Amino acid sequence: NTGDITQDAATRYPDGGDNMKNIAAYASNKWEINKNLIFSQGIRFNYVSLEAKYTQAMMDLIKFPFDATMKQDNTAVNGSLGLVVMPGNGWRFATNLSTGFRAPNIDDLTKLNDSNSTDQLIIVPNPDLKPENAYNAELTLGKTFGSKFQVEVTGFYTILADAFVVQPFLYNGHDSIVFDGKLSAVQAMQNVDKATIYGIESNLAAQLTKSLSLQSSITYTFGQVKKGEVPLDHIPPIFGITSLKLELNKFTGEFFTRYNGWKHIKDYS
Repeated sequence: NTGDITQDAATRYPDGGDNMKNIAAYASNKWEINKNLIFSQGIRFNYVSLEAKYTQAMMDLIKFPFDATMKQDNTAVNGSLGLVVMPGNGWRFATNLSTGFRAPNIDDLTKLNDSNSTDQLIIVPNPDLKPENAYNAELTLGKTFGSKFQVEVTGFYTILADAFVVQPFLYNGHDSIVFDGKLSAVQAMQNVDKATIYGIESNLAAQLTKSLSLQSSITYTFGQVKKGEVPLDHIPPIFGITSLKLELNKFTGEFFTRYNGWKHIKDYS
C-alpha cells in the first residue's frame, strides 16, 4: 500500500508473450446404402503450434531449468467410421468408432500455480508434455413407439493414450522447492500411459398432447487413470435435464430443471 517495500511476483503464465495456432482440414461422407442402412466416414488433419516466452526477470526469479522460449509443433490425423441400422418397427441401432487428438495448450504446458498452497503444493511448467490421443467407441439403441414416444440409450468408451494428469514431479532434481517462502511439494502436468472414460446416456422424448411435449436426458460418466487406479480429473457427477414444452400458435414456453448427483472427495484426483 505504501510502496516502501516492493518485490517481484511470479506470473501464472509466461510474461514474454504467448501464442497458439490451430489449423485443420477435414472431409466427411455419408453413404445411404439403402433406406435401412447408412454408413458414414470422416477424416481430419490437425496442426497445432504453440510458442511461449518468459522474460529474463521471470527466469531469474523462478530459476526455471529450461529455455526461456517453449515451442511445440504437433500434427495428427484422426478419423471416424459410423453405421446406422434401421430394421423397422421403430428400432434404430447406431455405432461409431473414432480417434481424437489434443495438443497441450498454454495452461497445460506453462502454468505456474500455487493456489493449492494450503496443502503446500505447487504446479510447475513441463516443456516435455506431449499430446494426448483418444480412441472412442459408442453404441446407441433407440426405439420409437408410434409417432409420440421415443427412447434412446447410448453407451460410450474412450481410451486415452498419453493422457494429461497432474502428478508429483522433479524440479531441478528436487521433489520440493521453496516458493513464496514456503517449502512446497512439486507437481506438474504429465503424460501417463493410459486412462479410460466410459459411461451411459439415456434420452426420452414424448409428445403428450398436440401442444405439450416432454424431454428428458441423464448421463453417467466414469474416468480413471490406469496406473494406480486414481480418478481422472474433470469427470462430472451424474447429471441430467427434464423439460416440459408448450407450443400454442405463436407462443412457446418451456419449464425445465437441471440436476446432478454428488461428486465425493474420493472421486477427485
